[in-house]
Amino acid sequence: INNSLLNQDYIVTASKGKILVIDDEPGMRRGMQRLLEMHGLVVNTVATGEEGITQGIEQEYDLYFIDLKMPDIDGTEVLRAIRLAYPESICIVMTAFASIDSAVTTTQIGAYRYIPKPFDPDELTHLVDTALGRRALILEKRRLQEERQKQMLELSLEQSRLRTIISALDDGILVVNQQLDIVLFNNSFASLLEIKEPMKIGSAIQDCLPDGIFQQMEELIRKNHTFKAIKQEI
Repeated sequence: INNSLLNQDYIVTASKGKILVIDDEPGMRRGMQRLLEMHGLVVNTVATGEEGITQGIEQEYDLYFIDLKMPDIDGTEVLRAIRLAYPESICIVMTAFASIDSAVTTTQIGAYRYIPKPFDPDELTHLVDTALGRRALILEKRRLQEERQKQMLELSLEQSRLRTIISALDDGILVVNQQLDIVLFNNSFASLLEIKEPMKIGSAIQDCLPDGIFQQMEELIRKNHTFKAIKQEI
C-alpha cells in the first residue's frame, strides 16, 4: 500500500465486517484503516504483537491482518494465540520479508493467506472480499449448528416431560416398534405384570414379558397391518 490509496476511491464489494490490523508500521495501519473504513468496514488497529493478542482474543473479529515481523512478538505467535482462541478465525499474514519457510509455517498454523508487502489497494480489497465471503459461510454454518443444538435441546426437554408424565401414570404403558423392541415403558407396566427382570429401552419384548402375554401381543401386532388402535384388558 502506498500514499496514493489515501487519495483514490476503491470499491470494496465484501459485506460489512469487523477487522483487526496488527502492524508496527504507522503508515500501513493508517492506510489499511482509511481504505477499508471508506466502504463501511469497521477497522481497529494495534501497533504491537502483545496488543494484538489481547485485543484479538477479547472479541472475535471477522478478519485479522497480522504483520509477521514486529519488535516485541513474532507474528507467528500472535497467529497461534488467536487461532487457539478462535479456531475458525480468518487470519491473513503480511510481511515485507517473504520466504517459503515462513509461508509454510504460517499456513500450517492456520493462516488463511500469506501476502508479501507492498501490495496495492486492488489486491487488498479483492482479498477482503474473498475472505469475508468465506467468513459468511463459517458464520452460517455456526448458526445452523446452534439452531440444531437448540432443536435437540427442545426435543430432549419434550421427551423428558413426556417420560415424567408417563412415569406418573397408574396405568401400565409399553411402546414398541415394528420389530417388537421396547421404545418406552413406565414402572406401572412392569409392576402390574409382575415383571421382575429390569426392562431396558431397545430390548426385545420377548426377553421381558411373560410368554403368554408376549404371544398375545405378537399375534395382535402381526395381524394388525393397518395399525388401528387395539384395546385388550389383561
